[in-house]
Amino acid sequence: MLMVWYKHYSLMDQTREYHDSEEAVTDANGRFTIASRWYWNWFVFPDKPDIFVLKGGYGRWEIQDYGKYTEQKYPHPLERRAARLADERAVVELPPVSSREQRLEQIRLPILVPRERIPKLRDAVNNESEKLGLGKIYP
Repeated sequence: MLMVWYKHYSLMDQTREYHDSEEAVTDANGRFTIASRWYWNWFVFPDKPDIFVLKGGYGRWEIQDYGKYTEQKYPHPLERRAARLADERAVVELPPVSSREQRLEQIRLPILVPRERIPKLRDAVNNESEKLGLGKIYP
């Protein structure tokens, strides 16, 4: 599991730049913890985090509940982002995939994250690619 935070330099600029990331491995019950981040700077704006979850035989998961952070409840975009990041827990259910092609689609690494920040995810991608007969993809 990997959570990646991005930043950009104006509210109008949607160019995302890597800010921070953290990996986690689930325990025997499938639970993990990643601490929330708060980032504030007058000239740099945080973006919602991306979450990458890799489990062989399962598809990617996307955040499903961003709709509850409406403009009516949180009028300012930074308030909405802070509220999303302040939530304590989320349940992640990965959709099963069965075909080799579907499994191959799941083993892409996030492009903007420095490779040295994701050793566990690289290992997981290599394990899955070896099971699919491709050998190791990443050193």
